[in-house]
Amino acid sequence: MRARHELTEQRIVEAAEVGGDVDQATRVRGIHRTMRERTMLYAEQMRLLTEFFTRDPEVEGCLDVADVSAMKVAVGLRSSTHRAEALIRDAHRSVELMPRTFEALARGDLPENFHQYLLRRVRRLEDDQVRDVDAHVAVWELASISRSQFERHVRLIVALVSAGTITSPREPERDVRLEHADPASGTPSRAAKRGRCPSTSTRTSVSGAARSRWPPCAMRSSRGRCSTSTPCRRRPPCTRSW
Repeated sequence: MRARHELTEQRIVEAAEVGGDVDQATRVRGIHRTMRERTMLYAEQMRLLTEFFTRDPEVEGCLDVADVSAMKVAVGLRSSTHRAEALIRDAHRSVELMPRTFEALARGDLPENFHQYLLRRVRRLEDDQVRDVDAHVAVWELASISRSQFERHVRLIVALVSAGTITSPREPERDVRLEHADPASGTPSRAAKRGRCPSTSTRTSVSGAARSRWPPCAMRSSRGRCSTSTPCRRRPPCTRSW
């Protein structure tokens, strides 16, 4: 979606109808600048909340026990535990499921109130549907479109994605290609770009000489929450070399 007009400083000053008042024009530009700065601080807080939540040893990114992390950060947020948990869930959704629009938020191009509206509209969607909405919204001219344009098109995209009448092609997790033949065996070699280790049915954690196996956290359930009844543990970073 393209904006009707590019949102330049000149257009911002003209919309304020300050005439030739230089001081007022400076204030209007300052208002816009501080809006962008506030948006970037909002994005930074979301990033920090997500990092704390995923690295909290008692939680390790499991949404079923997000309230545990919420109790720890509520004091610093000067909020209730309930509010802190809501912020953690929104931050996790934004950073993990909507990375493209989060980038626009972090640049200050997607205003804070626009982003909050978007979050409200996608809360009932499945994770894959949220990713589809993110892919569509991210290509809009977010730095210039009006609030009314944004809301109207978000409602339309959410409705289409919910109905399954529109999808967004996403880059596959692995891009495997044949590069050249092995001179010794004559067989082609395989190279993987941006590859990830195949998922396994168990996770092995090592403590000294002892080993114990835990089932993986089922974080990709229909509501994006952990559904396993056993202790929730995230897998360690991939260490396999390709």
